Amino acid sequence: MEIKHRFGARLRDLRAQRRYSQEKLSEMSGLSVDAISNLERAISVPGLDSVEAIRGACDMPIWELLDFLGKSEAPDPERQALEDALVRATRQLDLSLVKVALEQIEVLVKFARPAE
Repeated sequence: MEIKHRFGARLRDLRAQRRYSQEKLSEMSGLSVDAISNLERAISVPGLDSVEAIRGACDMPIWELLDFLGKSEAPDPERQALEDALVRATRQLDLSLVKVALEQIEVLVKFARPAE
């Protein structure tokens, strides 16, 4: 399946999961209803501005929107929800606090790894 078909299917699925109509996503993203429809039907290929507009409107990390590119299994819903919550929380912090949060997470990762 071509990448534009996979993107269209992913967009349609995410929109349905959030219970957004094409009109609602259009309002939220600033894209036209026709543009949303054309993306979902793989008539057009999204530009980076369109991808970012959709990502922002759905308040999701970019990897979630482009998840169809590399993953073959469904992500753990609880983990995904927690990662989304982390992203939303960090958006409310100033840059210096985001750096501190990242340092703390990196320490957790270091100590969570099994001994080699």
